[in-house]
Amino acid sequence: MKPGYGKSKGGSFEREICKKLSLWVSANTRDDIFWRSAMSGGRASVKFKKGEQNLTQQGDISAIDPGGHFFIEKFIVECKFYKNLYLENLIFNTSKNGVISFWNTLIKLTAASNKIPFLVAKQNHKNPILLTSLEVRRILKYYNYKDIAVGNFSEMVIYDFERFLSVVDPIIFTKES
Repeated sequence: MKPGYGKSKGGSFEREICKKLSLWVSANTRDDIFWRSAMSGGRASVKFKKGEQNLTQQGDISAIDPGGHFFIEKFIVECKFYKNLYLENLIFNTSKNGVISFWNTLIKLTAASNKIPFLVAKQNHKNPILLTSLEVRRILKYYNYKDIAVGNFSEMVIYDFERFLSVVDPIIFTKES
C-alpha cells in the first residue's frame, strides 16, 4: 500500500463492519443501522479526557437507527485494519504493540462506561477476528452456543468474526443474563 493510504483503508474497513453488523442485527434485512462515529470515536475520546462521557459515540461505530441501540448500549466497537497486528504477542507476551495496545486502550474505555469491548481486527491477507471479553463467552455458554472461540486468554476471547456473525443470534445481547 502506498504511504498515506492507511486512513483510507481503516475508514473502508469501518464502513464494511458497519454494514455487516447492520445485516447481523436486522436478520439480513438492512445494512444501514450502524455507521462510523464522529471523528471515528474521537469525539467521545475528547470528552473522556475532560472527565465527561459521550455514551452514544464511543468507539468507531455508532447506531444511527434505533434497531442498533441495544447493541451500542452494551458494547464499544473498535475496528483496526493493519499490515501487521502482531498477534504472536498474545501468545508470547513479548510486547505491548499491535493488537495488545488496541485491546488495552479499549479496556480503559469500556471500564469507564461499564460496557463490553468488541474489537474487530484485520491483518493484511487475513480474515477479520473479533476480540471481546470473557463476559461474551459466558453469555454464549448461557444460551448453549457451542464453543466457537479460536483463542481464550486471561481477559479476552478471540472469535473468527464472520463465523461469530453467522452463528450467534444478536438478540441474546438484549436480554440480561
